Amino acid sequence: MKKDKEWLKKEIEEYLAYEGVRYARIALESVLGYIDQLDEPEKVVIPKFVAEWIDAHNLHGNNPLREYRDLEIDFNEGWTDEKDAAVYHWVNKNPYAFIDALRYGYEVEKEQKYHVVNKENYFMLRKYDGLVDVLRVSSSMSRDEYGKDTSFMLTEKEIKGYDERYWAFAQEVTE
Repeated sequence: MKKDKEWLKKEIEEYLAYEGVRYARIALESVLGYIDQLDEPEKVVIPKFVAEWIDAHNLHGNNPLREYRDLEIDFNEGWTDEKDAAVYHWVNKNPYAFIDALRYGYEVEKEQKYHVVNKENYFMLRKYDGLVDVLRVSSSMSRDEYGKDTSFMLTEKEIKGYDERYWAFAQEVTE
């Protein structure tokens, strides 16, 4: 059952039928209990590039319709760069998610991570000091042993940024 404003009104109306002061305390305590039960708006999950755009433009709590209109005008006038255009296209496909993100907050979508392993199931790439590097493969470094180590978990962008040929060896990390 959805516990929204209408639900709360219905629950409170039941107490209006009671008369007398002694029921007032019971009614108010019940109302406080009902308020605690109200559903909170859920935070939407949005892509990282949209979250970065919202943060960069400091849009938290702003009027979502005005922000969308301004973005659309900028896009149609050709004033957007590649990142703004990507945000515009995402917002165009997900207007309610954009509005809810500005109204209620959001969570950033987790990027899919990959292991880059060869056919013998040994790792080929890893992150070291923030940089992607070729891993010198040894027979002791199997996927079973090091699969949980985050230095071996790379995003598509990181893999292709190092060398696109390694993308052919990428395998999704499952949690």
